[in-house]
Amino acid sequence: MADSKAIYLYMDYLELFGGYTLEQRGRLVTAMLEYASTGALPEFEGPERYVWPMLRGQIDRDREKYNARCRQNAENARGHRSE
Repeated sequence: MADSKAIYLYMDYLELFGGYTLEQRGRLVTAMLEYASTGALPEFEGPERYVWPMLRGQIDRDREKYNARCRQNAENARGHRSE
């Protein structure tokens, strides 16, 4: 079962990123994409390091919800085939 090929960018992130420069926001979004794609952890030296744990946790929770939904769908499909 493959992980999702997407990440969510929640509207709340507008407020969360409000005090960051465009460059810092870009580093955060790039880190989110790389982490979700490869599991690579960024090495932030600037203020991005303060919000990264929250973003990482949300990516992990979203991934688990997606995988749980895939497992449930697979189970449902198996149940329909045996009837």
